[in-house]
Amino acid sequence: MNRLVFGVFSVIASTTIAAGPGTHGSALGEEGMALFLDFKSLESRSHQRRIDLLQKAEACIQAAANPLAYRECERQEQAERQAMRESFKAERQQLRQRRMALKEKRLTAQGDPM
Repeated sequence: MNRLVFGVFSVIASTTIAAGPGTHGSALGEEGMALFLDFKSLESRSHQRRIDLLQKAEACIQAAANPLAYRECERQEQAERQAMRESFKAERQQLRQRRMALKEKRLTAQGDPM
């Protein structure tokens, strides 16, 4: 995930810097802005899901009456975290592919003399 965050923001930053001050939105272009908005949406949903999982785990821990019940809460939290990671994995991969394609497109466009 950290590489995806860095990659998306590096594409955004490089185009923003190249475009100059005061042109942040236009520097991204339509594809870059769409990628950014999709990335932002994914991260927001991921954060909310993690918050929900933590709240559920906390309620389970507080309700645990003995060490066995506590261990079951921990096991369940771990399983749900893994399921969450898997559920977002394909979408993150698609964003990575879109980011790489956009980066390649921009590098190719920079190399073409106009």
